[in-house]
Amino acid sequence: MTEVGHETMLTTEARNFLKHMDVFLEDSGNTAGKPGVLSRLAIARPLRAGNPEELLHEVFDIRQHGIRYVTVRRQQVFRIGEDVLKDVLSDFGIQISSIGFAGGFTGTLGMTYDDVITDAHCAIRMAHDVGARSLVLLTGHQGLHIYNHAERTVQEGIEICRRLAMDYGIRLLVAANSVLGCRRDNFRPRTSPLLWTQQFCGPELQTMIVVRAGERLPDGWRDVIACGGCLRICHKCESYPEHTDLLNRIISFLSRRNDLAD
Repeated sequence: MTEVGHETMLTTEARNFLKHMDVFLEDSGNTAGKPGVLSRLAIARPLRAGNPEELLHEVFDIRQHGIRYVTVRRQQVFRIGEDVLKDVLSDFGIQISSIGFAGGFTGTLGMTYDDVITDAHCAIRMAHDVGARSLVLLTGHQGLHIYNHAERTVQEGIEICRRLAMDYGIRLLVAANSVLGCRRDNFRPRTSPLLWTQQFCGPELQTMIVVRAGERLPDGWRDVIACGGCLRICHKCESYPEHTDLLNRIISFLSRRNDLAD
């Protein structure tokens, strides 16, 4: 990103490079001395490397485009190695904004509840060990459960993961809608999904909203960003111009109303 006065914008080259992205606010401690919310607006792009050699090649590209955050899949961490990933990214001044994913408490992603909790513990520890800012947490669809049982299961699972995240100093991003683009990964509450997830929010747990190309920004997106959550511009969609347009609208809105809570 480049700064013009109190406004923040992406260069054309960087926009073309960011085929999909997460949008969030950096913690205020990372931007000491920089006024305004726009100076904290950050973009993360997915890391593509699948081994150490590819990682070394990719980090040059990332830094060339002025990107300081990446999102990483857990499989990539296993293939590259925790120490190698952390050291190489650190050497280039690149941070991991989030690791994905864990969760699926209702069993619709193929694991039992107990296995999901164990797996989430491993994912939280991994996020801590590689210096990630957060871990993406999926709720799981209602499936064959009655509604009340499914809701209670998800709530209990989130609370256990919250306590684990607190122990490791990791922030959880609970998805308010589907991350994988399927019915199996997301619980659909009877109330607003955004309001439902926000009931859990605190310093160690925030909301992620997935916005796909062609969709309007949902009500409440501004509060999600202000409180430490994240907008994910869908990585499944190939409509790159729409991604850029959506990001431009976010930046434009924040430029006009630069009053998000710090």
